[in-house]
Amino acid sequence: MKINIDAYAGFCPGVRKAIQLAEQQIKAGKKVAALGSLIHNERELERLRQLGLNQIDQDQFEKGKATSGSLNETLLLIRAHGISPQLSEQIKTQNINCLDATCSLVTRSQKLIQQYCEQGFEIVIVGKKDHPEVKALQGYCQDRVLVVFYRGDERKILQKEKVLLIAQTTIEEDRFNYFTKKIMKGVDELVVKNTICPIVKNRQQQVVNFSKQNDVVVFVASRNSSNSKILFELCRKSNPRCHFVSSIAEINREWFSEANSIGLTGGASTPVWQLLEFKKLIEHELNL
Repeated sequence: MKINIDAYAGFCPGVRKAIQLAEQQIKAGKKVAALGSLIHNERELERLRQLGLNQIDQDQFEKGKATSGSLNETLLLIRAHGISPQLSEQIKTQNINCLDATCSLVTRSQKLIQQYCEQGFEIVIVGKKDHPEVKALQGYCQDRVLVVFYRGDERKILQKEKVLLIAQTTIEEDRFNYFTKKIMKGVDELVVKNTICPIVKNRQQQVVNFSKQNDVVVFVASRNSSNSKILFELCRKSNPRCHFVSSIAEINREWFSEANSIGLTGGASTPVWQLLEFKKLIEHELNL
């Protein structure tokens, strides 16, 4: 039996940038606190905590329950999802030093929304309303933003003259295309900006290909990772013997019965070192 690690697995560039910024500043002797969960992977978060990274609850911060007094001599790290302009202003008002790790593609989406909002467009974002990236994007055109995600949500869009349609950077291409076709019918002027990350887009096809190449697939990720849930569903559609795990304790050796190959993969928040860890465990369990 052969155990294969997905060659394309590992952090996306945005997550990698945020982690590298945190590590560099901590190694330089600085106090660093992430505003919200830096990455949706508990094992990697624990590794970063061991290095010295602290975390501040973003909701509590926005409510004023974490003030500049509790952040003396601390660098506040903005994660890849970005923040709203209102929160950015709040941070400036409190004279808090920041490290901005906002993904460049998210920054592009922010600028697009601001630009078209100023031109009188209604903004429609295809994404999850409670996702940190989408919540931040809504702040760039507060009174004229609608978030759609499920089929049928297009019915929420009443007759509009001008609409900008953009995407959460990590959603599926098919979902965005669905709303593009539906919204075209009821809008006088529709501007479509496909802001899905090209790496995420390619990753979706890579996961499908990888799942087909292995008899059994173990998908390693945290269950609160939106990107990982999407990739796992694509994986499972291509290979019914795909299993989602967050910890080594969830591994069931019966999954590997009559399998000649096992594939290990994960989401954009799954570090390669964690996949290697799982590989060693499975080899031990199966006496390979």
